[in-house]
Amino acid sequence: MKGGETAAGVAETGSKQSKEGVVDSKGDAWSLVFLILSTIAMALVISSSLVTLVVRNNTVADTFLELYMLVFAFLGLSAELRRFEGIRRGVYLWLRYFYFLTTYSGRGLFYIFLGAIAVGGTPLRYTSCVITTVLGFLMFVVNCFVNLPVYKDQ
Repeated sequence: MKGGETAAGVAETGSKQSKEGVVDSKGDAWSLVFLILSTIAMALVISSSLVTLVVRNNTVADTFLELYMLVFAFLGLSAELRRFEGIRRGVYLWLRYFYFLTTYSGRGLFYIFLGAIAVGGTPLRYTSCVITTVLGFLMFVVNCFVNLPVYKDQ
């Protein structure tokens, strides 16, 4: 093993390394929190977009906005799923075109953007907007102070 790599050889942090899935550092704990919160936030964005597409009488512009939000939520969720080595290679096929999403700062700014375009409409939409925006700010700020894992694409 070289400079900070785990036994799997795919993640490194500035602090202790995780072994066999045990979270033993602040960075690993935060990355797990971000995975859970991102899954919740992206599920809310996807569900609010689908509800808006199906229930409301949308203009062409609204329909395109909802479709963009579905694609953006899928990209955000797939960036979080890079944590799992088994699907990292498959996710890399499309994430390499949006490589800024592989960093926590880039993903934080992306979530702030996604939260900003999610404003309006139903209570579900407002909930997804607030959670996604708060997650983006949290991810950006925590990345400034904590060494979060870096996953290497192969």
